[in-house]
Amino acid sequence: MTWTELLLVGVLHEFPAGSGFERDLATAIERFAPQVVCVEVPPPAAMRQLYRYWRTGLAAKARRAAQRPSCPHHAEALACVARGDQVGALAAFTRARLMAPEDESLAADEAEALRLCSDAALLQVVLPLRVRMGFEVVPVGGTRYSHFGRRAEAVARWRVQPDYEARHQAEAALMQTAYAGLCAPRLQASLLVLNSGASHVVAEVAHGFLRRLWGTDDVDLCWRQNNANALRAIRQAVERSAGRRVAVLHGWEHVYWLLPRLQALAQVRVVPLADLL
Repeated sequence: MTWTELLLVGVLHEFPAGSGFERDLATAIERFAPQVVCVEVPPPAAMRQLYRYWRTGLAAKARRAAQRPSCPHHAEALACVARGDQVGALAAFTRARLMAPEDESLAADEAEALRLCSDAALLQVVLPLRVRMGFEVVPVGGTRYSHFGRRAEAVARWRVQPDYEARHQAEAALMQTAYAGLCAPRLQASLLVLNSGASHVVAEVAHGFLRRLWGTDDVDLCWRQNNANALRAIRQAVERSAGRRVAVLHGWEHVYWLLPRLQALAQVRVVPLADLL
């Protein structure tokens, strides 16, 4: 019987400065030594935003970069951006930076791309390790986001309600409190705290609060579709990688839902993060 080892790590979309999350994540990946890493990436709307920025000067930038044989990865990165391949673009930027660390035009292009990409801090940890360790990066969650259209319609309906602003402020206060608590210095904020049972309870309670705040149909549709898409992509990656080590990096608020379903997969052994940190 061939077993696949799987590491599930809940991450934040932006790592707080000085929190230790980036260090912990890099340590866990290095010690787990995966052959495949599944990374949550933005939906196509974010890709379109990124492409809009590059569109006007993209051809000229690509031509200039292609004429510099000392750094072919710069041109490769621009080509990836043009076709909306975020993971490929950032990986190519990483390789280019290793070859030409003093190139100011490269640094400017990369900085702008990272600014427009969500989860930039996460990808800045994963992709440099990818260059050194050679694992495959599989995007998760960015393929089927049509259900956000229904959520957008619901938001348009909510905006005309007299209590919309109060509900919106309540949601913001909830998420701010949850993130502040998980990242509090008194908790010695770390990736282990973020992936603890207490963190899973916070995420489940927060989801229940949002269901009551906005109504179950629209919130649950978004939630179920997002989780189902992620689970499907992870299962496909696991099936293609039987007998290998697969790391999954996903938003921490979804981990409590994903974890029991991944633990139930046949011939998969989920490795506790605590075994690596």
